[in-house]
Amino acid sequence: ELPQEFSYQFLEEFLKQKAPSLFDLPCTFLQGDHMEGVMIGGNIRCFLKLAGTDFQPDFRRKILLLEAMGGGVPQMVTFLSQLKMMHAFEQINGILLGTFSQMERDQLTPDMPQLVRQAAGPDLPIARTPYIGHGTDAHAAVIGKFYQISSD
Repeated sequence: ELPQEFSYQFLEEFLKQKAPSLFDLPCTFLQGDHMEGVMIGGNIRCFLKLAGTDFQPDFRRKILLLEAMGGGVPQMVTFLSQLKMMHAFEQINGILLGTFSQMERDQLTPDMPQLVRQAAGPDLPIARTPYIGHGTDAHAAVIGKFYQISSD
């Protein structure tokens, strides 16, 4: 693990325009080639704590960002099933997957992209970025900001 000074150094380089933008989200499409909408979501476990409350965001025409530090296949299947029962996948414009630290570290199968494709179906755009999550190289996604994400 990198020392805490790394984060400060990265921020300092960003502020001095020496590093790639902290807000750049390079990604690869797993299905589809374009999505646009206001970004909602974040850590899947924490995001689902909003379900049924006044703080649950409207899913319509949004991009759903999902990432997680912990959790294995059974937990992710449960989380995705809950999103499906909430009709999230019928309403959103796409899914942006960040990192799923424990699943990736332990090389669990099926992996999160497979689970998401299974839950969301073949028509919803799905992209993946290694720069959102709990890694020391993580970038920032602005929840509530309008994004246009394309494969070009």
